[in-house]
Amino acid sequence: LLFLAFSRNKFPFELVNHLIKTIGEVPSSSSFCQFPAMVVMSLFARVNPRGMREYLRDFQKCLRSSHVLVACEALRAISYLIPLDENTVDNEDEAYLYHLRAIDSLFPDIEDFLFRGNCPFQIFFFFGIILIT
Repeated sequence: LLFLAFSRNKFPFELVNHLIKTIGEVPSSSSFCQFPAMVVMSLFARVNPRGMREYLRDFQKCLRSSHVLVACEALRAISYLIPLDENTVDNEDEAYLYHLRAIDSLFPDIEDFLFRGNCPFQIFFFFGIILIT
């Protein structure tokens, strides 16, 4: 229902700022408010990836969170920011394409989350095949 409501109507800018503030200022010992706020932010990123692109670094901060559910939702929100099909992007939409440098700090944060034990599932490599358990 939220997806339909926000995909048809523009969501309030103040709400996004409030959710970012909720995610960032809540003490790290409690994720009671952080996780629902991050779920809504992930939904906003799905509905309006161009508008939510400016919050990429806020999602990256959440990816570093000690709370696994918040970090998973942050990774989901980041995944929604990537265009699905780059072949359909017009010249006027070229600014929408992401041009991150290979040494951007986002990549080590994702690697730390997925491969260094912070992820709720285990990832193993066997002869180039990724097994997720």
